[in-house]
Amino acid sequence: MSRAAGDTNMVRGLEKRKACDLCHIKKIRCDARKPTCSHCVVYGAQCNYTPNIKKRRKEIQVQTNVEVTPNFGEELVQSKSTSQSLGTSVTDRAVSINASTLSSLKLTELLPIIQDYFINLNSITPLVDQNTFIRLLHGGNTSKCQAEVVSAALNVLLALTFRYRATAHPAVPSFDLATCISNAKSASNGLAGGHHDLLSLQVLLGLVMLHLGTPHPGLTIASSLIGSAVKLAHKLRLHQSKSNALFDAEASLQRARIFWIVYILDREISFRTCDPPLQQENDHDITIPSSTQGNGLVYFVTKSGTEVRLDIFQTWIHLARIQGTIYERLYSVHAETQPVDTQQRNSKMIHGMLIEWLATIPAELQPDNLVDMSPRPAVSQLVALHFSCLACFLQTHRVGSHDAEWITRLVDYSQRVVEFAEPEPVSSSTLFPFLEPSSGWVEVVDAARRCARLFRVVERDDSRLIWSVACTYISAALLLIANTLTVSEHRRETDAETDAQFIAEALAFLARSAAEMPDWTAICKMHAALAELSCRARIGRVRFALGRPGPKPASVTWLEAEARRSARHSALTLIEAFTTAYEKPLATRLWRVGE
Repeated sequence: MSRAAGDTNMVRGLEKRKACDLCHIKKIRCDARKPTCSHCVVYGAQCNYTPNIKKRRKEIQVQTNVEVTPNFGEELVQSKSTSQSLGTSVTDRAVSINASTLSSLKLTELLPIIQDYFINLNSITPLVDQNTFIRLLHGGNTSKCQAEVVSAALNVLLALTFRYRATAHPAVPSFDLATCISNAKSASNGLAGGHHDLLSLQVLLGLVMLHLGTPHPGLTIASSLIGSAVKLAHKLRLHQSKSNALFDAEASLQRARIFWIVYILDREISFRTCDPPLQQENDHDITIPSSTQGNGLVYFVTKSGTEVRLDIFQTWIHLARIQGTIYERLYSVHAETQPVDTQQRNSKMIHGMLIEWLATIPAELQPDNLVDMSPRPAVSQLVALHFSCLACFLQTHRVGSHDAEWITRLVDYSQRVVEFAEPEPVSSSTLFPFLEPSSGWVEVVDAARRCARLFRVVERDDSRLIWSVACTYISAALLLIANTLTVSEHRRETDAETDAQFIAEALAFLARSAAEMPDWTAICKMHAALAELSCRARIGRVRFALGRPGPKPASVTWLEAEARRSARHSALTLIEAFTTAYEKPLATRLWRVGE
């Protein structure tokens, strides 16, 4: 065969094989990025395409150029040929990088972002052990399966860091948010079915966290992934203390933390979907692990510079337990068959549990004090926990925008107010059947006010957090409207002006959203319905102030005109605006705007 023919065959071989040498030998999917594919970036390898590699497989050696020093030091080891420090440090760790690959290796650019993940996010949710992950990241002799999982883990951690806005460093080419999410998602199917190790479970949990911060169908995907995660956790026997006892203290602690993250996410998703949790309370014997700084224990810094300590991981676990209790005692098949008085007792018990949970949070970390507090990722998580607490109040007492029956009662009550119905409008107890007017309702309304104040802390470009709390925020506005409507019965109007301002801010939020997406008619309807109910609340408040008997003063003739206009508004339209206008379109737009 001529040399020309041989060269032609070599070229054809390269055209047929899209994978680089490293990916071909390790039998992992290559994305063929230029000049260096993603896997070669991770492993610090030169991204080469060698002809006829199948015949010369034993002769080809793909060397990774990242090695871990024996003690990892405290700074990056400086390459002899560069005489320039790489300028990146990872807590208690360092790596030495071969100078020949500095031009193509992006690991040095990724290290600051990974460091920010461990400092800002892993300190809240201790998902990954930093020492273990760095060893895996820099390990050159990995199997095909482990290479896939390590690559997926890197993409997940980077995506979480970007999504939770936990770094000020810019995204690295080939490792921007969209690419990391895409790479992580592409690995999820294989991880769910073919890998049974701890790192695979950590990747699945990271994917769940990513999807919980996204619009529809994010919650549906997260529900599927958490099912796989719970099954894998059981296969690894994370729910059994006797299995954890077989490992050394460090590994046992990490297994316990991962179990509780599974527990938290399972209950969060089940709470949102009103489904039973997959991890049953009586099917584990794992104690809540102690937290340390950087692993669940956070030191918040107030505006004045004062440090406030909170074990945010344990606080999150305790709230997750309450979420599971809400389903078990109020929404399970057994609970719904119980007598009304039993349901009321259960509701009161859970109400007390929520009050006790709130009391565990220091006064400095209450909603009114979170402005200008740091670190921001931890503050965002605390904001989400406060909103979750209000959501628990809502489900405990069966009120809020998610409850069609309560929305119907609220609209009917408001209809009688604007119709000047005689005799007196129906008692507010029909609005709040499981609340004691002297205590329970007051505390729920106070929680709604706290969250209305708290929403002011949420930055408008933080789409993940807005998506997480928007529904609860609208429910808080509805609770304040209901409280204003019933002012003639509970006669507590000291906060009336403040409540009116909160309601106006919620209307402004929906108005901005409706203006940004005029094609989403459901959001426009929700805004119109909330505005109408707000108008009815003002009418009820003015009627209470003027007094019912006798003729109406001429200065308030507008009141009757406004009431007549409002009374002609279809009650069914108001009900459907909340029961059919799900918040997903709103979140979709907010997600896009945030990006």
